[in-house]
Parts: sequence; structure tokens; C-alpha cells
Amino acid sequence: MAKKKPIRIISAVLCSICIIAALYIALPHYPMQLPSVWPVEYPTVHFSVDDVNDICLSLNDDNKNSIFEDTLLVLLKQWHDNYGIVASLYIQGPFTVNSHYADEIINNSDWLHWGYHGIGSQRHKTGIGSFSRQVSDSIGTTKIIDKTVRVDYYHADLLTCLKYRYYGYKAFYTADDWGTNAKKRITNYYLSESQCDNLETADVLYDAIHDITFIKTDYRIERITPPLPRIT
Repeated sequence: MAKKKPIRIISAVLCSICIIAALYIALPHYPMQLPSVWPVEYPTVHFSVDDVNDICLSLNDDNKNSIFEDTLLVLLKQWHDNYGIVASLYIQGPFTVNSHYADEIINNSDWLHWGYHGIGSQRHKTGIGSFSRQVSDSIGTTKIIDKTVRVDYYHADLLTCLKYRYYGYKAFYTADDWGTNAKKRITNYYLSESQCDNLETADVLYDAIHDITFIKTDYRIERITPPLPRIT
């Protein structure tokens, strides 16, 4: 069956959204590298939701016939079926989804991904190692974990980012408002101010020394008024 080309429409919901451009540009003084991922025939929309702890609570027991009985998940599935979106859910606490839903989560992992949003021992957060083990224990695999993630408040120094790399993460979504809110941003990962400025215009930066990619978050929907125009 021929692959249906998705209609690229951005709809408002309480979350963050990224439009991923298949373009790599090196950090200053680092060698340029061509992209090795995301070879797409047409522009795609990546849709991500932060702080989805409520979904973990909703799926904590086995009293549902399907994960798509959850209000947000059924909406994302409708958008996937209608528009072809790929969605990621970033969790700020432990992964507590019941193993009852493992098969369904695996079967939908080509478009519905799960990722680690917290960065350490702060209250209500769990370590990245613990998160990976929880996913493995519950689902039976870590292949459902999105290898690109948005860390809470973009707080992650180089050592923290390298820890993510150890667990298989390859890229980080960065601040959407560096160009307008740089003075209020404590950090945008370990990027320097000039590197953040470059990222603001390039959309993607690649640290070739540490093999880490940074992708600008283009839109945070909860901050947008009026709604985004249709993308054609």
C-alpha cells in the first residue's frame, strides 16, 4: 500500500511542538557533518508533550482495554491517523505504566514515543538510569524511548548530556525563545551564548566532538496567540 502523505496542520494543545528541519550545521570550529538521520521526502511535523505524568497515573493499573482510552492519547492517535504526526511524551517522574499495555505501546512505537524529561534527584523526578530500567521492566524493551528529548528547563551541562548519550540519547530540543528571552534563560544546555545565537538562525547544531545534536524548539503552543497559520 502506498504511503499516505500527511497533511501538515498544526493544532493547538497544551504542549510544546517542534518542526524538525533535516539540516545539520557544526558548532563553531567543529567540523561539518552531513545528516545521518531523518532522511525525509517532505517536511514533517514532530509533536511533543512535556510533563505527561498524568498519563503514567492513568495507565498505572490494568483497568483499561486500550491505552487510547486515555483522553490525550486518543487525541494524538486521531492526529496521527488523520495527519501522520509523530508524537513524543516526555515524563518528569518515574515510568509507572502497567505492563498490561506493553504490546500496544510497542505496536504503536513507530509514531508514539516516550522520553525522559527530568534531570536528576529533584523532588518528583527520577534518574535517567532508573527511568530506562523502569521502561524495560514494564514494557520489556527500551526501544520505545525517544532518543531525542527536551530536558526540563533545558538544564543539562555537558556531563549530564554525556550521561544521556550513555543511555542512547542522541539529540536535545533546545529553547524556543533564546532570541527574545536570552537574559532570563539560565541555561540552554551547555551551549555558549554565541552557539545559541547560531542555533537561533540555523535551527540545528551538531557537536561533532561529543556526537550530540541540538534542535531548536520552534513553537511552544501555550505561548502562541493568535494560533499558528497553516503550514503548506
